[in-house]
Amino acid sequence: MNDKKRPAGAIAFAILIIIGSLLQLPYDIGSTRLLLRPLPENIIQIHFFVIKITLLLAIISGVGILCSRNIFRKIAVFLGIFNIVDYFIEIPFFILRNFPDYINQRVAEMTKNLSIPPDVFSTIYWVLAIIGWIIDFGFAVAMVCYFTRRRVKEQFK
Repeated sequence: MNDKKRPAGAIAFAILIIIGSLLQLPYDIGSTRLLLRPLPENIIQIHFFVIKITLLLAIISGVGILCSRNIFRKIAVFLGIFNIVDYFIEIPFFILRNFPDYINQRVAEMTKNLSIPPDVFSTIYWVLAIIGWIIDFGFAVAMVCYFTRRRVKEQFK
């Protein structure tokens, strides 16, 4: 660890990277299968494996950023760019086409024992999903912009 003071932004990003990755890690392949239809099963499994690897790499990167290691800053930038590119591929070609069926399935599971109308749940789910996508995409862009700033890079050397 270097003797320079870590930037507060780097600490905040590292903590958010670790927490966000830990929250996403438990998801199973079922959602991925539904959202990436009609891709072949082996491609879906590879995609799911890559997601899990990037989440583990993000957790490790977050810890490395807390230790002021430059290699982990670079990994965080790579993961941010990877996430941005992934959004431009998945959202228009698969997610938007398959998300209505995904929501209908999730809403049916959630409302079968409740007296809340499925339309209300569906609307809430759509709004939360869109907000989540915006936050996730915005976080990736902000992370790439932040960790590629000259002043921040200098503090990691």
